[in-house]
Amino acid sequence: QDVTGAVSLKISYDVFPKGSYSGVFLKPRDLDLSKVERLRFRLRGEHGAPIPDAFRIEFKRKRRTVLSFMVTPVTHDWQSFAFVIDAKDPTPIEEVVFVFEHSLVGASNLSGILHLKNFVIE
Repeated sequence: QDVTGAVSLKISYDVFPKGSYSGVFLKPRDLDLSKVERLRFRLRGEHGAPIPDAFRIEFKRKRRTVLSFMVTPVTHDWQSFAFVIDAKDPTPIEEVVFVFEHSLVGASNLSGILHLKNFVIE
């Protein structure tokens, strides 16, 4: 909760040394991507902290990625992101994963903090 009373999910990452990755995963129940149309959310980097050049959001089933989105650019101000989900056949998933990779975040952004809110799969 920030000073205004707004609530967000605080995501910290650290991808040092080279070749490292980190992430956060969510476990949705009974989510079939063929029954939804989009993913949307608001995101910002923590003021005064490094922010990644890019990161991925992956939808997984049985540890395999079935759909992936690249999130970029990330700024210190709140931004809205929306991604179309166009699954024609039944596509049940077990995890939604935020993936931060050393090779994607940028050399001066190896650790940082993001804030996520209004995360909706609709």
